[in-house]
Amino acid sequence: MTQTANAIYKFLDEYITQHHCSPSIREIAHGCGIGIGTVSRYLNYLESQGYIARKSGFSRSITLLQEPRGIKNT
Repeated sequence: MTQTANAIYKFLDEYITQHHCSPSIREIAHGCGIGIGTVSRYLNYLESQGYIARKSGFSRSITLLQEPRGIKNT
């Protein structure tokens, strides 16, 4: 998994733990210091690999399914 995918997954995990809901794409972009298009691409990747699930047509619908192998918990 790439460093960017790890950063997004960690941000999701921390945000959901703290706020009890998933962040918006803009919040992820701001929190990770990357563009909205990059966030969207990596969310698609994380979903295709089975790390997250999303409900189509719903905002703040990201659910964590499994921790990626090699994630850096620092």
